[in-house]
Amino acid sequence: MEIKNIKPEAIPDFEQQLQLEKIKYLTLCTEEGIIAYLAGTISPNDNEIDVHYNFTEDFNEPVAKQMYDSFMKHNISEDITFNPQSEKEEVFIESM
Repeated sequence: MEIKNIKPEAIPDFEQQLQLEKIKYLTLCTEEGIIAYLAGTISPNDNEIDVHYNFTEDFNEPVAKQMYDSFMKHNISEDITFNPQSEKEEVFIESM
């Protein structure tokens, strides 16, 4: 398993694959393909990004923590708003 931040110039290559638009920050977890990602998309609100996880399987807290730590290494100047997509994810985000 590998967790890596995607450079801004490479993000357009992943937008179609992940079916997302306006990605500004992206962290992938890969193992013979993408198994999870943490994406920061441009928000309609100025100076804010919407951040959410997506796992191909169930939400995995240890992997989510590693991805969060890596994601926060981006030079994020905007306010971050997390958008949990499951109860487990919401509990995890609230604990951070």
